[in-house]
Amino acid sequence: MIHDKERVAAFRARVLAQIALIKSLKAQVAVGEVNSLDMALKQAEEVATFFIADLDRQNRTPVEEASWLSKAEYMLGIWQPYLKRSSRRLRTSNAVPGQHWMQAGPQQN
Repeated sequence: MIHDKERVAAFRARVLAQIALIKSLKAQVAVGEVNSLDMALKQAEEVATFFIADLDRQNRTPVEEASWLSKAEYMLGIWQPYLKRSSRRLRTSNAVPGQHWMQAGPQQN
């Protein structure tokens, strides 16, 4: 049973939005520049299949659910700075295919 349905619905929407963003970026960059995006996509899909699917399978107390969602949100957020930079660079580069503007992976804070 999901206790905080609004938070879970908002999180599901963020996961789907991040997956769509990654796929959009992958479609606009040169073939040699997709490795980091492939990793980001894999992780976002794992968040969807592991964390979200488990919410529907496992009964948790509201506190346990909140903790589980916090962990899922953290995992999804790891790639956010990289994806924002990539989107911004792609927009400012006028989406020239093959332009080498991406840096590998997320930055650790």
